[in-house]
Amino acid sequence: MSQRPLGFGIWGTGMIAEFHARALAEIWSVKLVASIRAGQSAACR
Repeated sequence: MSQRPLGFGIWGTGMIAEFHARALAEIWSVKLVASIRAGQSAACR
């Protein structure tokens, strides 16, 4: 039986986000499904 990948999202797209995305890509059971710039929605209010 194959398992579905566990979806992850990254909150904040600063310098470290690319490192985290690359690390998640190395894990076979994980899928990056979303990323969002921190503060973007707060700045629009």
